[in-house]
Amino acid sequence: MSVLKADTIQSTGGGAATLTKQIAAKAFYIFDGTAGTPAFADSLNCSSLTDVTTGKYTPAWTNSMGSANYSHTTNSENLSALESAATHVSGSSQFFVINHSGSAQDKASTNGCTHGDLA
Repeated sequence: MSVLKADTIQSTGGGAATLTKQIAAKAFYIFDGTAGTPAFADSLNCSSLTDVTTGKYTPAWTNSMGSANYSHTTNSENLSALESAATHVSGSSQFFVINHSGSAQDKASTNGCTHGDLA
């Protein structure tokens, strides 16, 4: 059995290596939905965040997914219910944050993760 140890992996062109492992997340984000203009506190493969209306957001992917058939999961702090993925397209995913009474609500800590194939 061989062991590969590395501190840094680069593509042959010298840039960052592309993550192709099927089980790895292709995008993630975290943002404060209560901020005047929500922005990513941290993210991977996310180019922009659109605050559509109260509790409704659209993160856009830097590198699009291969199709609209991917898994996108969203979570929010102290949330009783969540309806995720209102709209899926290869370049973004729109979702709603819903509170226990069924109303859309902005939450301070909203995060998400996407799995699937990149284009």
